[in-house]
Amino acid sequence: MIRLTSVLLALQIFGGAMSFTNRAGANRGHTLPFYRREHVIDLAAIQTGSYQLLRARTDWKWGPRTNAEAILGLTLANPRWFQKNNAATYISIQEMKMELLAQLSIDKRLTDERWSKGKLAQYVTALQLLCHNPSKFFRHNLLRRLTGHLTISVDDFRENRFALSWVVIALCNNNKKIDNTSLEIINDHPGEYKFGVDEASMLLMATTCLNETDAKSSAEQFIVDEMRANMSQYNEFTKGLVVQALTAAETEKVDDIIDIARSDLRGAIMGSTLLELPGAASIVLPALARKSYLDASKVVCPKKGKRVPKSAAKITVKIKVTDDIISNTTGTWKVKAMKGSNLLTALQDLQKQSRRFRFKSLQTSFGRSITSINGMTQDIANKIFWKVEDASGVPLTDGVSRTVPKNGDTFIFRLTKF
Repeated sequence: MIRLTSVLLALQIFGGAMSFTNRAGANRGHTLPFYRREHVIDLAAIQTGSYQLLRARTDWKWGPRTNAEAILGLTLANPRWFQKNNAATYISIQEMKMELLAQLSIDKRLTDERWSKGKLAQYVTALQLLCHNPSKFFRHNLLRRLTGHLTISVDDFRENRFALSWVVIALCNNNKKIDNTSLEIINDHPGEYKFGVDEASMLLMATTCLNETDAKSSAEQFIVDEMRANMSQYNEFTKGLVVQALTAAETEKVDDIIDIARSDLRGAIMGSTLLELPGAASIVLPALARKSYLDASKVVCPKKGKRVPKSAAKITVKIKVTDDIISNTTGTWKVKAMKGSNLLTALQDLQKQSRRFRFKSLQTSFGRSITSINGMTQDIANKIFWKVEDASGVPLTDGVSRTVPKNGDTFIFRLTKF
């Protein structure tokens, strides 16, 4: 614990020192140097913030309508956070789904303003990051619900383009068309932002996804000018959104802004419990990982393979049994086995398919070992064992449990005395 505290303190001091150096350059009016920090410093900040967030859970969840933000931040910062075999992770994700299902059970269209003004968009984004199809959420099409929100909340969205941007981003990430009215609102009054840099940052991500170049350029320029002039006046929420937006838009010549903002974000994590708040985590963690909400569309999900007919999944394996010690006999069988199964499974299949073949095996520290075939049993005292060879007579390096036959392979089981 002492060592961990020392490491975190050192990282905090280093982050503060770099921030001070960069600010000094800014105050002198010079171009700010771009410091390439060690990857371990970013990881330490992400891990510290993630720990704060996970520690803030109660009964595996964070609270009403905040679970998606927490999971969104954790997953963007570390895609491997979601592991089905990790109970604590799995339960938190199920809690998020249960919360959404509970709301859908009483409000199928999610017209409640607590959900229809951008909140559902956060849940859709979190589901997409976890490779859960939001259009097939337990027979609910959440993308259709989001599209409906563009109409239901249009008057609110005219006044709050920050919330509108969330809906647009979630739909755009899923390649869904945005209606003309929403596009007009997004493009309206370029360079004017009621909620300042925060709104401009969300609009920059939305217009980047939509490829609305004029509105994108206006938001981009507003953010750059404002941050270069007044960055010290803004909190970590705004700085996190700025980093996400400029990263998503691939804005050029803004390394100075991103570098200072990221340094301040690291310092905030190390010096407080800021990331116990899911809203903060959803903004800060992705920024530190050089990700944005648009990265939900870049997740590569495993494709569900088509079911292969059993007939196409079968292979033929030849089994030859030779005993030159006890009975001087040789027997040969062909077995139909499932493609991809191991040699032990092929032997079990052969035993089911032929009354003339029987075998026994024993589990050892080296894997499964054949002890008897057709009544001919090994005799350890007299150093008599069953040896398994390939068609060329070369002993197998792996046992029957780890050897996977290919179609047409031959295996020789030879009773041998050493």
